[in-house]
Amino acid sequence: MVDTQDSHDVLAKVAARMRWSCDDPGAIEHWQPGLGLTDSRTLAHLPAEVSHRLSLPYRALLRVMATIRRRDIEAYRFNLFRFPAE
Repeated sequence: MVDTQDSHDVLAKVAARMRWSCDDPGAIEHWQPGLGLTDSRTLAHLPAEVSHRLSLPYRALLRVMATIRRRDIEAYRFNLFRFPAE
């Protein structure tokens, strides 16, 4: 995604640029002692409490997209990290 952002239909129009990506979000846990990956999800596998708040047509659309455009939908991840208490 970082490599193709200039040709992306939406990202190409945004002034902010992505500089790096991480294929394995768990790999950054060693950056700071106590930093931990708590959860990692895609649009195809949203938490139940989030999914249930979406309208039925939108949930159906996500299911269809997860089937026909699986690689694209799996490329976007939402990662939740736990930071150490100070």
